[in-house]
Amino acid sequence: MTMYFFWKSPQRFIAFVIYASVLITHVISAQAAILDDKGFINPTAMHEVVHVYQLNDILKAIQRAKRLHKHITILGKQHSQGGQTLIQGGIALDTLSYNHVLKIDTRKMQVTVQPGITWNQLQVMINPYQLAIGVMQSSGIFTVGGSLSVNVHGLDFRRSPLVNTIVAFHLVLANGKIVKVSPHENAELWRATIGGYGLLGVISDVTLQLVPDNILKSKVQSIDIPNLSQKFKDDILPHKENALFLDRLSIAPDKTFLNNVLLLTFSNTHAKYEKPKKLINPESMDFFIKPLFNWARYSNKGKYELWKFERIGFNEKYHNKNYTRNNAMRLPIEFAVQHHQKNHADWLQEYYIPVDRIAVFMNFLREIMIKNKVNLLNATIRYVQKDSKTILNYANQPCFSIVLYFDQNLGENEIYQTRHWTRQLIDKAQELNGNYYLPYQAFATRNQFRTGYPGYKKFLEIKRKYDPAELFSSEFYKRYF
Repeated sequence: MTMYFFWKSPQRFIAFVIYASVLITHVISAQAAILDDKGFINPTAMHEVVHVYQLNDILKAIQRAKRLHKHITILGKQHSQGGQTLIQGGIALDTLSYNHVLKIDTRKMQVTVQPGITWNQLQVMINPYQLAIGVMQSSGIFTVGGSLSVNVHGLDFRRSPLVNTIVAFHLVLANGKIVKVSPHENAELWRATIGGYGLLGVISDVTLQLVPDNILKSKVQSIDIPNLSQKFKDDILPHKENALFLDRLSIAPDKTFLNNVLLLTFSNTHAKYEKPKKLINPESMDFFIKPLFNWARYSNKGKYELWKFERIGFNEKYHNKNYTRNNAMRLPIEFAVQHHQKNHADWLQEYYIPVDRIAVFMNFLREIMIKNKVNLLNATIRYVQKDSKTILNYANQPCFSIVLYFDQNLGENEIYQTRHWTRQLIDKAQELNGNYYLPYQAFATRNQFRTGYPGYKKFLEIKRKYDPAELFSSEFYKRYF
C-alpha cells in the first residue's frame, strides 16, 4: 500500500528517493578512518569522521562526542602539516560540504558564508557584483574557516592579516551554545578564535568585509635582497595606491639563489570595468607550468629553467598590465600543493622577519638550504602588518614573510635532518626579533613555541573558561599547550 502510494505519484516517489538519499548520506558520513594532513607524516586513527551539511550536524556531533568521551577536531582542506586537524581516537568534523553563501550585502560590501567555502568558490559568487576579497592566501583553494583559524595573510599588505577584514562570526561552543563573536561582542573569543586553530569551538558562519573589484595595474621589477628593504620602504610602502605585493626569489643553484628577486606590485586605479570581468581559471597554464615545475623538482637544470621561465613569464604576464583585483588574486599554484608521492611530500614553512633584518636572515637561510641540500622549489616574500588583535599573533611588528616550498623525503633520517635545520631557522628568526608560523610541521621545541607565542598563557585561560573538558583538541594542541 505504501509503495503503491509512492509509485502512483512520480513527484512523491522522487521526493522520497531524495529524502532517503539524504538520510543515507548522513548515516554513512560518520565512520572510522585513518586521516593525515598534507605533511603526510601524521597518520592518525580517528574514531569517526562526520561530514557537516547543516548546523544541526555540528550540534549532534558535540552531543555524541560528550556521550562517548571523545575529542573533536575540525577539518577544512587540511593543508596544515603538524597535526592541527588531527586527534587520536577523536571525532573529525569535515566542513567542506558546509559551504554556502548566506548573504551578500552590496551596500555594506559584506558577505556572510559558511566556513567550508573556499576562496575560489567565494570569488565566483561575488564577482558578478564587482566585489572582491580583502585578504586571502595567494591561492584560493583554502577554506574561509580554516583561513580564519590560522589568521592568514596574503598579497594585500595594507589589510593583512585576515583578522582585519572579519566583521563577525558565530561560534558553536563546547556546551552547544551558539554565540556571536565580534571585536565588541564576546571580544575575548574574538581575539582567541581567530588564529586559534579550531580549539575553542566550531565556526558556523563568518561575515567578511569586501572591497571593490577595481582595476589594478601590475608592475614587475628585478632587485637583489640587500636592496629590498630600502626599496620597499622608499618606493612601495609610502605610495597608498600600491595595493598588492609579492616577491618571488630565485631557486637557481648559482649566485642568484635566494638573492635575486622578482618584485611584483599591483596599484589601484580606483576605476572599474563597465561590466564584471570573467574570472581567470588559475589552472589554465597547468599543462605548461606543471611539467616545468616537476623538472625543477628532480634536477638543477630544471631549477635554472624554471627561474628563467619565471623571469620572462612574469614580465610578459604582469608588467604594465591591467587586472581586476579578483583576477590578480588568482595565482596558479594548485598543481603544486596537491603533489604527493609514496616517499616524498611537498612541505611549506614560513618565517617573519623585521623589514630591516631581512638581508641578515636571507644570508643565513641561504647557508642552511645549501648545507642541508634542501630541494627548494619555490620561495616568496610578502609583507605583513603588526597584529595586536589576536592572542596567538605571529607578527609583533611589521615584517617580511618568507615562505619556503620544498620537496621533502619522508625517510626517518631525512625528517630528522629537516627538524634540525628548521629549529636553526626558528632560532635565527627569534634572534632577529622575528617569528615562525604555526600551521606547518610541529618541529619547534616547546621553548621556541613559548618564545614566539607568549600569548599561549592567555589563550589557555580562555580555553579553560569556555572548554574546560578540552572537547576541542588536536595533536598540535597536545604537543604545545
